[in-house]
Amino acid sequence: PFILTLTLVVEDQVKTHSEANLKYMDLEKKSKTSYAKWFPSVEKEAKEWGELRQRLGSGQSSVVSYFLNITAFCKDNNETALEVEQDILNSFRKNGFELISPRFNHMRNFLTCLPFMAGKGLFKQLKEAGVVQRAESFNVANLMPLVADNPLTPAGLLAPTYRNQLAFIDIFFRGMNNTNYNMAVCGTSGAGKTGLIQPLIRSVLDSG
Repeated sequence: PFILTLTLVVEDQVKTHSEANLKYMDLEKKSKTSYAKWFPSVEKEAKEWGELRQRLGSGQSSVVSYFLNITAFCKDNNETALEVEQDILNSFRKNGFELISPRFNHMRNFLTCLPFMAGKGLFKQLKEAGVVQRAESFNVANLMPLVADNPLTPAGLLAPTYRNQLAFIDIFFRGMNNTNYNMAVCGTSGAGKTGLIQPLIRSVLDSG
């Protein structure tokens, strides 16, 4: 058994916008000097910060401080604990996430799993420990531990979801709240348009 939690705080929009402006102007200036010859990535960074400041200025996005934590429970045995720890680290590393084992900070991390504990000074401790990361709100939202997908309809064409869970497609189901039943399917030759539409039509006909 395990507990996966994501604690996040949306930073002040005005401060982050000012920070993005300063960062962009600094990188933009460096990208036009010999500095860019030694560090070619500076041009890409300047472009990214420029796009970020536009999204922050228009209110389309925000900068979020977040702490991702996974607490696992196992037998009180050093070998078992080490095995479980390595399984977790390797699983996340395989998907591009490098986790850090909380040496002598297990209680602190466990307290973050409890509701409203982060606001009582705990998030400040996490920042001081250097385990809090920053990202755009869109990226952090994709880290939220949501493991269930919308099954769409109770019956219809069986289709896997993004997380390989079961879902059904029935465009005539009243719960979908469709205002009309027109649809368009686009794809390259051989992409599977016919393989999608024919079973969909068959499922509608079979339902009567």
